[in-house]
Order: sequence, then C-alpha cells, then structure tokens
Amino acid sequence: MKKRSILFIVLSGFPFLYSLCVPPDEFFLAGFASLFIPFLILINVLCFFYCLYRRHYLSVLPLLTLIIYYPFWQACFSLTKSTYSNRPSFTILTYNLNALGYFRSEADYEQNLREFDEVFSRGSVDVLCFQEMIEPHQQDIDLSGYVKVRSVKKTFDGHYLGLYMYSRLPVVADGEIEFAHNSYNRLMWADILIHEDTIRLVNVHLMSYDFGGSMNGALDKIRRGLMARSWHTKVIMDFLDKSPHPIVLCGDFNENPLSYPYQSITSKLADSFLESGRFMAPSYFLWNVIPYRIDYAFVSPELKTTDYDKVIDLPDYWSDHYPVSVRIALPDRDG
Repeated sequence: MKKRSILFIVLSGFPFLYSLCVPPDEFFLAGFASLFIPFLILINVLCFFYCLYRRHYLSVLPLLTLIIYYPFWQACFSLTKSTYSNRPSFTILTYNLNALGYFRSEADYEQNLREFDEVFSRGSVDVLCFQEMIEPHQQDIDLSGYVKVRSVKKTFDGHYLGLYMYSRLPVVADGEIEFAHNSYNRLMWADILIHEDTIRLVNVHLMSYDFGGSMNGALDKIRRGLMARSWHTKVIMDFLDKSPHPIVLCGDFNENPLSYPYQSITSKLADSFLESGRFMAPSYFLWNVIPYRIDYAFVSPELKTTDYDKVIDLPDYWSDHYPVSVRIALPDRDG
C-alpha cells in the first residue's frame, strides 16, 4: 500500500465527518456522505493494522483519525450497565410492528393478533409505543389494563395505520404532529403521571428507506428519505425545546447513530442504549444480513436508564424489526 493512498484515505475522512453537521434537507449530498462513514472507519482500521504490521510510522495517521472519530463510532457500541434502584421508575417498550404482517397475509395476521394480545395483555411493561400498527377496518384493538392513545392515517382500504401508545400509567394530556399532510410519518405524545412527576412520552416514525425499483429510482428514494428525515428531525427538536416536562423520545427513526438526525437529537437527549445497553443490539437487519440500530429510546438528562434490552423472544414473523425495552428512573428529587 503506497504512502499516497494512506494519506488520501486519512484526509478524505474529514469532509465525511463534517457532513454529520450539515442538514441533508439543506444539502442532500451530506446525507449521502454520512452513509459511507462506517466504511471509512473500517478502512482506517485496516490501514492502521497494515502500517503496524509493516512497522511504518504512518500508522499514527489512521490511529489519530480513529481517535477523532471516536465520539461517533462509539455510539454504535455500549459496554455499560447502569443501575438506579433507589429511584421510582417505569418501563417502556418501542416496536415497529410492520402491521403484524397484515399486508402479507390477512389469515396470518389474525393469528399474529391473538398472539400479540396474549403477550402484551400480561401488563409487564408500563408503556408500549408501537409504530406501523394497524387496526383493520377501524376495529378497536385494546389491551387489558392499558389506556390507548393513537395517531393514525386512514388508508384507502379503510384501515387505521400509524402510531399507538398503550399506558398502564395515567395519561393526563396527549397530542400529535403530522410531518406532512395526511402522512404516515408523524409524531405523537402523551403526558403520563407517575408518582408526583409528569413525563412526556414522544413516539415517532420517520420516513423509511425504499430500495425498490431501478438504481436511479432507488437513489432518488434514498435522497428523498434523507431529506425528509432531516426535516422531521428539525420538527422534533422544535417540539422538544417547548416541552414543559422531562422527555422520553422513542420510535423508528430509520437512521443509524452515524447520521445527522441522531447527532442532533443526542445533543439534547441521552441515548438509553449507551447508558445501559450491551455491545451492539441492532434492531433491524438490512437484507436480513447487515445489522442496524434504527429504533431508539432517548431520555432527558435528568432521567436515568437501566436494563436496556433488545427483545428477542417474540415471533420473528410479526415484524422485520426487533423491539427494544428500557427501564427509566425518575428525576432525583434530593439532588
């Protein structure tokens, strides 16, 4: 490997790093650039070990690059396990249900729905946040012991499809924001009362990736998705800034930790995975192979988390996502 090649690899990484600070809805190429950051990190790792093997002084350059990249790539891994047993707490679960397979097979959906009701009516989780949940033909899907709050779009076939919350805790207020008129992508919120505290639960679903069609068509869909999620993030951030209560923000963001939306949100909220998760915990596998963490639970700094877990004991045929759950401790009144 030539010296010029190593220098080029190292220096070319910095414009890509800067792309994380640029909103893709203002300059969409920044969104494309950020998609290549994981590969640049891997290439720098390979360059470092290659130079180390050759005992070449240039090994310091990819090492310095990896150190500079650390705040970004470390968001993909967690080795911590926090405990806050002395504070009152509650549990949440966020899960993109992918309509429980309704659009694949209505017959299978009925069986999935029975299993879904059996699992979640046990009431082991305090607040359930679902994305892409469907109520076919506007039927009511209630869970025993829970209050239901929803933000939905009525499909052409007369179904309700969208965001749902089920809470065992009292809901004192709720609302919604559509990211675009009559869009499936939206934000819903509910203020829940626990002990003497009010917590604002926010459930979101940002625009999905769509890789179908021709190469040019797929690239255009990726471009539109990057720009849309960047705009969605600005709407979310504006909403968070106006909240009078501590926040729990969860949902399907369709963005990995090396992205503008993630970096924007974590400038205000803490990623519960980094506080109390383990290793990688991907919630989605692209083409059933490439692991991605695109489903999140963020919390205000005064809230603390423990027991973050990717739930794997639910049927795979329900959805192409994995749910994640976390226990959230209330603010320390003595602090």
